[in-house]
Amino acid sequence: MNTTMHRTLTPAFKAAIALEAVKGAQTVAELALRHQVSPVQITQWKRQLLLHLPEIFEQPPEAMPEPLPDASSWHTRLGKLMLEIEFLERELTRVGLLCEGR
Repeated sequence: MNTTMHRTLTPAFKAAIALEAVKGAQTVAELALRHQVSPVQITQWKRQLLLHLPEIFEQPPEAMPEPLPDASSWHTRLGKLMLEIEFLERELTRVGLLCEGR
């Protein structure tokens, strides 16, 4: 019994390879060898990309979703602000400009 494993290629992977093919910095054969996919497949992805590319600009810009901010950057920023507040409270209390009970 021959059980061949097939790779599942993500849409992002296909798009990246198709974009490389459109740029033309490497030949389709070179891209196929580097990414271990068929040159015919890359040509199909490139054709599909070029065919559907105008659809991106058919939507008004406000209809496109905003990327969500990274939660870790917000946590980092919040931590820094809390440290600054603690420092300022401590220093203002030390010089007598802030009461102990706030």
